[in-house]
Amino acid sequence: MMSKNRTKSEDKRRLILKAAVRLFVEHGFTQVTMAKIAEQAGVAKQTVYSHFGNKEDLFGAAVEYKCASLKLSETLLQGDQDVETSLVAFAKQFGAFIIEVETVNTHTLCAFEAKHLPQLADIFFRLGPDTVITALSQFFSFQHQQGVLNVPQPRWAASQFLGMVMGEARLRAELNQMDDTTLAEREQYLVNCVALFLNFYRT
Repeated sequence: MMSKNRTKSEDKRRLILKAAVRLFVEHGFTQVTMAKIAEQAGVAKQTVYSHFGNKEDLFGAAVEYKCASLKLSETLLQGDQDVETSLVAFAKQFGAFIIEVETVNTHTLCAFEAKHLPQLADIFFRLGPDTVITALSQFFSFQHQQGVLNVPQPRWAASQFLGMVMGEARLRAELNQMDDTTLAEREQYLVNCVALFLNFYRT
């Protein structure tokens, strides 16, 4: 019985998080209420509050939920894959993630709200970009310890790699200027980024 209740509770939590992500990116943080999220999720408002104490907490959980869809550990920490295979898989996954409409709109929302709602930008950076940078830094640190890569500054390397992966496609996505050529060449561009990166950092 307890197991069923727990599963039902987890399902409601997922519905709330999905609704929160959708509403926040479509209408902005200030325009969205807990009541609207509850209505969109098909749950009672009290249910939303029972899972998340306030709108800031819910926003943070929504950002974390969105980033968790990357499944970084599954992509990077495959013991049977070499470093190049792991980085190509990560680059393709992250490269697709950063040009999704929801991802771009969430970033735009936080940048817009940063001046008068700095706590929102802090939540977004801490649970979004910083999580990705940290995970990649840990991967590079491990590869350095194993003697596969020479990465004395793993966080620098993580930022450099992510910057390359973003490339022109992310800029076009933010400006709503994506074209077929950029998308068609995207995969080969990412493979080239990995080759360029490893050419510098491989021992």
